[in-house]
Amino acid sequence: MSLAKNWTGKIFGTNNGSIHLLLEEHLNNEVTGRLSINDDQHGVSVYEVRGSFDGKNVLFTGTPVNLPAGIEASPLEAKGVLDPRGNVDGSWSTELGTSGIFWLVPHKGSSTDEEVPEQLFTARKDWGPIEVTRADILEIAELVQRDFSNPVVITVTGESEVSCYLERFKSLEIADNRAKIVKIRGADPERGEINRVVQVEFGPSMNFVIAQSSNEAWARGKKDIIYQQLKKYERSYATYLKRFGLGTNQLIFLATLVVLPALENWWQRISLVIVMGVLAQALVAFDQHIMRFASIWISDKPRFTFGRSLLSWGVNILGAIIAGLIVAVIGGWLKFGCG
Repeated sequence: MSLAKNWTGKIFGTNNGSIHLLLEEHLNNEVTGRLSINDDQHGVSVYEVRGSFDGKNVLFTGTPVNLPAGIEASPLEAKGVLDPRGNVDGSWSTELGTSGIFWLVPHKGSSTDEEVPEQLFTARKDWGPIEVTRADILEIAELVQRDFSNPVVITVTGESEVSCYLERFKSLEIADNRAKIVKIRGADPERGEINRVVQVEFGPSMNFVIAQSSNEAWARGKKDIIYQQLKKYERSYATYLKRFGLGTNQLIFLATLVVLPALENWWQRISLVIVMGVLAQALVAFDQHIMRFASIWISDKPRFTFGRSLLSWGVNILGAIIAGLIVAVIGGWLKFGCG
């Protein structure tokens, strides 16, 4: 398989930004070209690159030839693998110690400005429980706005639903103290009739970001950048341990399965399943209605003596203790009374 000449993509790691790579293939698997990196913080740097391609693996080194004023750079090394779709995923590093990963997708161009792309890529990432204030919503909207010329739209759903542009939202008076759902959406025209879109949504059942574009590298890269920058709003509730894929309810369920064979009769087993099910649902209801999967403050946020995560853990630990006592009573291992 041969390499395309024009590539666009993203780099992540100690440096983040967009990249354009122009390659030429030569005899003996040799490749040469020019790499342009538009760093999100330092601007555009240009490298002359030279390397090899064996039909699957691509290796190249780059020497800086044009740098922004006051910026220091050193030669870089990169290696990647061509996947079945024709894209390249890999890693990069420099002599200065900076490093990270990159994605590249081939750019074949179009014969007319109105040609519709063959594919539309959607990248999505979900957060666990979150807590945000009005100031946080504005900060997120400003982050999304950086990539779009059209104004970002903010939609707030409480007792009623309000949609407005970012600038209007800054001075908008909203009667509700809390919102149920917040959507932040940016969109710009892309090639043909396709829109490039980023949407951040917080709600009672899911919190997520999606990025959509005909450029897969842009969609994947933008999704990852926003996900990482908004992780600070995520909260750790005992009923939702995202890292391990389980929570208090799953632990109660597993404990029930372990104890069931030790019970002597069906009445005890049925009682245990019913009681544990009710307790698990009560803990879920606590986190959903009291703690909330998305806690969105539109006006002033009250100051709690204890953090919400700590409160969730405290209630769920208490629930686990109660579950243990119930198991002991139903199993006849804990008895009350004298004598």
